[in-house]
Amino acid sequence: MKPIPHKSIAQRVLQAVDKTTGSTRRLLTDYMKAHGTLEKLESSFVARLPENLDVRRELLLADPEYQRAIAEASCHEACENLPRTLTGPVSVLEGVRAVQSLASEIERAEWSRGLRETFLPVVDELRRLPLPGEANKQYEESLGARASALGVLLDEGIVGSDHLHVTRGLAAAMAEGAALRPNPSWVDSVVLVETRGAPDQQGSGVFLGPSYILTAAHVVARADAVRIYSPRLEQTFDVRSRPRVHPEWGNGAHREFDYALIEVEPALELGLPVLWDFGNAGGAYHIARYGYPPGAPRGHTGWVERVRNMFFSPDLQVPHGASGGGIFYEAQGTVYLVGITTNEDIVTAPLNKSFVGLALMKSELRKLS
Repeated sequence: MKPIPHKSIAQRVLQAVDKTTGSTRRLLTDYMKAHGTLEKLESSFVARLPENLDVRRELLLADPEYQRAIAEASCHEACENLPRTLTGPVSVLEGVRAVQSLASEIERAEWSRGLRETFLPVVDELRRLPLPGEANKQYEESLGARASALGVLLDEGIVGSDHLHVTRGLAAAMAEGAALRPNPSWVDSVVLVETRGAPDQQGSGVFLGPSYILTAAHVVARADAVRIYSPRLEQTFDVRSRPRVHPEWGNGAHREFDYALIEVEPALELGLPVLWDFGNAGGAYHIARYGYPPGAPRGHTGWVERVRNMFFSPDLQVPHGASGGGIFYEAQGTVYLVGITTNEDIVTAPLNKSFVGLALMKSELRKLS
């Protein structure tokens, strides 16, 4: 099951309520009632979480193992309706429920022996979180009611099928050549990162899950203050932590560790599904990059190859100010975040191609504490 941005759908439904009557209006009202119940249960669950456990970060770190486990488990009936990723528009309660459901099935089922040692230890703390008791039944009922209402809304054309996807494919976003068309929805995950300090500068960043901005360490490492802003959405996001810079950045081999993480107010609709460790099988991949360089195109497409965790390209450049932006790849109609860009204005060995970015590596992300 692909993540569905229900908040955007709810806004669409809300706009349609006053223009309809009879059974259609009741259906819209049912959808909004179920959606409102789910939002209240989410807020109540988050308010009761332990203060010493960053559950959003734990879900993000668990996502690589979760994706591998659900890929094996999804053909089994008990797991077929679980989300395929913990990133994208997946709420905290939905993510914890998915982890606990998958973990329970892995503990119980004969087919899952190989996953018990690889998946269960990674999600140990998430498994021990108490779900909201009697409200759990209410959550299930509201999920069912919302899904049923959504099916009819789709059949009647009140909600278009394009609302079901977090992203639109790369192919739909490309013009002739390498330039991006101006409005592919998936680039809403990319933000402008402005810093004050030594020196004042700007770069780019990208939502990694709903609560974190991943950017290049060289953009924020010396910043006294950071501002996160989306020019496309005309929205500023409250920064909730100082940048967490990779501990090995700046120690000679800095280009491989040019990662930094910033916690911001949650923006559930803006987190994209992630492909971790992308490109490790070798070969060339057609990707898109997007950022906010002043006076230069925001997005381009091109080919990359990977060496260690680094992407090299024969036809892409990363202009000043685009560092920290997203690298995206399309698979089966969904656009995934696969890396971040970083600026290097030289042709680099071993491929004699330009160094343009870094893959998303769980091993490196864990060091951003």
